[in-house]
Amino acid sequence: MKILKIGTVISTILALSLLTACQKPEIAPKDEKKSDTAEKKSDTAEIPAFPENCDAVDTAIKNLEKSYSPEDLNRLNQLFKKCVASVPLETRYEWIDQSDKIYEYQISKLPKNVQNYITQLSDDVSSSDKKALAQLYKKMPPQEQYIAKNHKVLYLYQYNLGEGDYSVAQDPRYKLEIFAASLPEADQIYLKEIVKQDDAIDGSIDKDAGLSASFTELGNWIIFWENYLTQYPNSHFNKQVKNTIKFYQGYLFRGLENTPVFEIEDYTVKLDPDADKAIHSLAKTTSPSGEKAKKFLNYFNHYPFSKTLYDEKTGSQADYNLFMNETLEGVKRFKENNWNDLNKLLDLDHL
Repeated sequence: MKILKIGTVISTILALSLLTACQKPEIAPKDEKKSDTAEKKSDTAEIPAFPENCDAVDTAIKNLEKSYSPEDLNRLNQLFKKCVASVPLETRYEWIDQSDKIYEYQISKLPKNVQNYITQLSDDVSSSDKKALAQLYKKMPPQEQYIAKNHKVLYLYQYNLGEGDYSVAQDPRYKLEIFAASLPEADQIYLKEIVKQDDAIDGSIDKDAGLSASFTELGNWIIFWENYLTQYPNSHFNKQVKNTIKFYQGYLFRGLENTPVFEIEDYTVKLDPDADKAIHSLAKTTSPSGEKAKKFLNYFNHYPFSKTLYDEKTGSQADYNLFMNETLEGVKRFKENNWNDLNKLLDLDHL
């Protein structure tokens, strides 16, 4: 009986072997399914879930520096608010710098539809434009609609370039609202004033080849920042303040094509009344900018428009004619050279 059972088993095995040999192999399809599964797992591994704890902020920052995700940008900002007070001050400054890079990258990846939507938003948009914007919104995929609907929450705003042109930029309120409460007093003052000055110019200070701030405002802002440097000589943002002062100096002392500092005619050169007032006020201060204002006034008040002096009581017609000809040439020379002269004299940035 044992021999019979063993023979039966062997026969069964041989039959199964022959049956398997006659059938077409199905190995390849099974391997393809395994490969697809592996690829899906690999894709999932490349996009980790957004972290929700403060220990993972740095990982989230690195992801957003190279991965476009408006939703995660919003989550990171909320994480910054939650965690910033619990990390050392130097880390807070590092996060601020890294957030600048993140916004630069995220904005560079914004779809054209979203850019067009945000840059067309305005209080004076006509009813037809509003309808066009509504149609544009409806045609957007969900992620683009998310950005359009939440652009203020994402701190994306319409930056006015002038001449009817706009771009999308990071809202100046970002650092003030996300980080300021956890920074020293000097930093809070800096961030509040930056927002205040940005509100005054509504975007770029240079619009349509003219200034979007008055000369008086520029002078007052320079005085504010000079006082800031005196009061907070070790402020974290002092480098930015110094750059801002130099930036404003260039506009105050040289103006722009459509907002000139000098009113130049054939035989006369006058200071714009507002510029005159602002520069004289600045010259009264004991600051580096005040010294530049004094040099500016000295340059203008003693400019050699004419070598010949003319006295109306004693001068002849020939003296008068010579004086006027020299003055005409002097005004031309001043018009051609004052920009470069002031650049060298006051060490101004070239615009």
